[in-house]
Amino acid sequence: MSQEREIEAFIAVADQLSFTRAAEALGLSQSAVSQAVAKLEARLGVTLLVRERGRIRLSDAGRALQPEARRFVAAGDALREVAHGFRHLDEASVRRPLRIGASTTVLFGLLPDVIDEISDAMPLVYQMSQLEQDQAFERGDLDIGIRRSWQLEERPGHRQLFTEHLYIACRRGHPGAVAGGRLTDFVDEPLLMFRRAAAPAAHEAIMGTLRRAGLSIPSVRTYRDEADFIGLVACGAGFGIVPFGMTRVRLPQIVYIRIEDDLAVTPVSLRYSAEVPEVRHAAGQLATALRAVVHSGQPRSLNESGAQRG
Repeated sequence: MSQEREIEAFIAVADQLSFTRAAEALGLSQSAVSQAVAKLEARLGVTLLVRERGRIRLSDAGRALQPEARRFVAAGDALREVAHGFRHLDEASVRRPLRIGASTTVLFGLLPDVIDEISDAMPLVYQMSQLEQDQAFERGDLDIGIRRSWQLEERPGHRQLFTEHLYIACRRGHPGAVAGGRLTDFVDEPLLMFRRAAAPAAHEAIMGTLRRAGLSIPSVRTYRDEADFIGLVACGAGFGIVPFGMTRVRLPQIVYIRIEDDLAVTPVSLRYSAEVPEVRHAAGQLATALRAVVHSGQPRSLNESGAQRG
């Protein structure tokens, strides 16, 4: 029995001056109450109750300790009441930041322009592949994921947003850029590509575009991330195929040219925790803002200063 229970037993006996009545008040056996008081006396090293001729009275130490014992029990009750209040707080009143994962091209090209549209003032944003997002959702570590994947069937927490047209990214002054940017102009150039596992749907969109153009690129160089990609293109180390959103990342040395193929598109979809109202609301805000950015126009080409061409 805990020290608190021992003190409660002492208070009950001191109030009733009877082990029997104290046991009834506490819902315990008489022997349990007697043992609790005996343990408390042993713990304190003093006699609290004097037993004589079948009657019980408080000792001098018992009378002195009785008000302190009451304060001890009252303090414990107050602690439990405060703790109970915190355990039952509405989760909405203890808000944590919204956690958003985005594929790299979305993080670079689209999300910065729409992040202010959501109500959450301080969201936590992470670069995550589709696989990393799915794993984070399984762990409960992510609220919203923006990825390049097809969502072919409607289900809660999943939404297809739009498709983005694909563009060639190459160094300014490349003969292909000057000629208008046909894929056949780049057949002898290294193709800069990401790992398929990072975004399978986007990878297949690029490879499908090359197949429809009848091209087999002899040299493919895998890059680590989009910062690596941008630097390699700017240095003329190869060309790449990117979605519209990435054309918003500008360097003076880079030109973007739209690929003239209506099927040369890559998808963007949303996954979110549909069971949380605040997350559903934020996902709706993001979806609306992202669509507005993409539907504002996907021009045929952008030169090194960002001006539209042709």
